[in-house]
Amino acid sequence: MLKQDNTHNERQQRNAGLPASASPSGTAANTVSEPSADSKTAGRPVCNGNFAYLDPRLPKYRDPILANLRIQIVSNTMAKEAANTNVRQIIQSHEETARQAAETANSTFGGPGQSTIQLADSETLSLDWRCQGIHGAAVCTYIANTWAAMMYRELAIMRSVCTAKGQGD
Repeated sequence: MLKQDNTHNERQQRNAGLPASASPSGTAANTVSEPSADSKTAGRPVCNGNFAYLDPRLPKYRDPILANLRIQIVSNTMAKEAANTNVRQIIQSHEETARQAAETANSTFGGPGQSTIQLADSETLSLDWRCQGIHGAAVCTYIANTWAAMMYRELAIMRSVCTAKGQGD
């Protein structure tokens, strides 16, 4: 049973990442650097920009799995994600996987005080957190899927804003 759970968590981790099209080659050059007249786009990238504006919202965990995913998210571009027509389904899938990972993490948490999921949600989880073992992998799967869902929610917002401005994807 332990092997099966670990395999499940490893599979969740593999599936937690962004689409294969995400790569660390983007730059922050296409982001809005000053507030715009439209408050919906203030602090968001231009329609053909990237997700670098999410940088301050993603803790800089040192584990390679989370560190690499973070780089993928902030450098991913709107153009790379334009082909994803089922964004709502993608968001729901990441949210469901995060929920399941949180259940696993909470059921394997053995310490006193706040659970590691609560610490991750409050951004007080140690940046040295390791994605190892059943509990560690579950927490990282939760974080990764929470981040991915955030990026896709932002994509949905940008699609709406850009389409309204006639700059559709």
